[in-house]
Amino acid sequence: FVKGDINNKKKIKSVFNIFQPDVVVNFAAETHVDRSIESPNIFVKTNIMGVCNLLEESLEIFKKKKDFLFIQISTDEVFGSLNFSQRASREEDSFNPSSPYSATKASADLMVKAWSKTFKLPIISIYPTNNFGPVQYPEKFIPLMILKTLQNKRLTVYGDGKNIREWIYVKDCVTGIIELIKKGKPGESYNLGSGEQISNKKVAELILYFAGTKNIKKKIQFVKDRPAHDLRYNLNCRKIKKHTKWSPFYKFKDALKHTVNWYRENGEWLEKLSNKYGVNRRIGIKKK
Repeated sequence: FVKGDINNKKKIKSVFNIFQPDVVVNFAAETHVDRSIESPNIFVKTNIMGVCNLLEESLEIFKKKKDFLFIQISTDEVFGSLNFSQRASREEDSFNPSSPYSATKASADLMVKAWSKTFKLPIISIYPTNNFGPVQYPEKFIPLMILKTLQNKRLTVYGDGKNIREWIYVKDCVTGIIELIKKGKPGESYNLGSGEQISNKKVAELILYFAGTKNIKKKIQFVKDRPAHDLRYNLNCRKIKKHTKWSPFYKFKDALKHTVNWYRENGEWLEKLSNKYGVNRRIGIKKK
């Protein structure tokens, strides 16, 4: 394991020279939409220029060995918002990002496609839906709602809570990526989702329910919506199932219950995180 920064070209070159990788899977990104609205330049630097750095070094490896594959992990948000009646987004649909975050991810996807066409670099782009599970950083919606529940605080939900997301448990997402490394076709893009669409309000209610909270309705507070808040995401995942036979294993409610229990049992981890990164200042973790 080597800890580095994809904005550090010298570090990337060193790592690539040492390991001579057969497969590069780029998960690295600034991801939180709210932070992209506050500080878009950081997202441009990492999500666009950082990916360019990886592509340049990957091309050097590809020149030496032809058995090479670059996997770009993107997001369903590049396709933009759907209304309640629109069909699920397909891989060939046009990009229509709403936030600085999704715009920078879409930009990276276009660069990846350009490297594939111009330099013949073997590339697969993957568009996962919203991930969740244990150890997720608590600025994200589900762990943030869990933390507020554990703190006996009201759960703040944007708008009227009717915004819909398609959620996938992290283990299902990872198995899908592994299957695409093995069986995916270079030059192609693949959606990766569960098919389970749940409103933000319903997710908050389920978290409260699994935590044993009483008077659930009184524990949810609707707050001013964020700018350009996408209404709904939904992906058509027929392609990955056809090419790899992959399908999700975990049901949303079961995986969410497990996730809630994990956070309840790992207060020490949360305490360390709050102390190290100052999370307590943003989301109000109480120190002992």
